Amino acid sequence: MEESIKIKQFIALFRKRLLLILSLGFGSAILSGFYAIYVMNPTYESSAHILVNKNGEDIKYDYNVVMTNFQYINTYSDMIYTPVVMEKVIDDLNLKVNYEELVDQVKITSHKESQVLSISVRDSNYSSTVNIANQVATVFKNKVDDTLDLNNVTIFSPAVEKDNPTSINPKPVVFIIVALIVGLIIGLVISFLLEIKNNTIIQPQNVKATNIANAEPEDQGSIRKVKG
Repeated sequence: MEESIKIKQFIALFRKRLLLILSLGFGSAILSGFYAIYVMNPTYESSAHILVNKNGEDIKYDYNVVMTNFQYINTYSDMIYTPVVMEKVIDDLNLKVNYEELVDQVKITSHKESQVLSISVRDSNYSSTVNIANQVATVFKNKVDDTLDLNNVTIFSPAVEKDNPTSINPKPVVFIIVALIVGLIIGLVISFLLEIKNNTIIQPQNVKATNIANAEPEDQGSIRKVKG
């Protein structure tokens, strides 16, 4: 019984403050969407993929060969981040970033039991992500060939520039939904606070009027005489 009363009170409060709650919710969503679309700088990502594998048709791919390639992958993942590779990329593309900043933009990933390394680059300029990803892959392959005298790196899937790229951040839809929910919650909290304030602040004249209305008839006559 008490729970049903609380639910009815909540519904009554929601109806009473509906305009306030909806205004805060949709207002927050609109402002958040505007900020995500027109103010925040979009972030794009492009990836180039390299294959770590010995060339040659006569190679037998037994367990030892596969395990050796996996060891190369672990080593190569670390080598890509070295200044030898990154600073060469900066010089080749004439980038306006330093070594640490470029390292933060580049992410090297490899899937379990795979001989493929993914070189992903994030930047606010979409064309730069494509150029940097491909250049990192190219510079690294050349360094392995020249320095280690190993011909086991192949760029089999370079990054390709798309006509209509989609930014990975910010995502306006996500921003709008989150802002809408937060705005509605804030509206409900403010509504509760206003209701509590209205119930706790009682004016003296309202107290007198309530006492007279609730008094017995003879008491009301006495009260009127006293007031007269």
